[in-house]
Amino acid sequence: AAVSTSFYGILAVVLIYEIISRNLFDHSLYWASRVAVVAMIVGGNFGLALATASGAHIRTRLGDHWIPAKWAPAMDRLSDVVAGVVMIGVGILSALYSLESFDFDRQAETLPWPVWPVQAVIAMGYVVAAAHYFVFALFPALRPAQEQVGE
Repeated sequence: AAVSTSFYGILAVVLIYEIISRNLFDHSLYWASRVAVVAMIVGGNFGLALATASGAHIRTRLGDHWIPAKWAPAMDRLSDVVAGVVMIGVGILSALYSLESFDFDRQAETLPWPVWPVQAVIAMGYVVAAAHYFVFALFPALRPAQEQVGE
């Protein structure tokens, strides 16, 4: 939570600094939007893992009443396994892409930074989220309660 919040704080400070610089001094900072994008990606992917761990992720409730209530625990476990498989798949693809960027020494277009560390954070966020889902499937008592939203 601290890492995610810190990167969102960096995002806010950089964008505010860019707005002040552009409006008061008529000087745009070419790097500000790129730094803000990197901060958003890192903060968001740490936030993904945090949201999964706390049960605050977005989920549809469309089919919640399509099955008998007695099947709900089994369906929760099944949905955790399916979500974990999807997340681990995306995490593996992200990691492979990050390794390719490392091998080819890809740099950000406007900043002289390698892109693979940011891409690795994306992979890490998905892998950690997958681990949470698999733990919830194996140990249902650890699964966070879902918020009930009024209709």
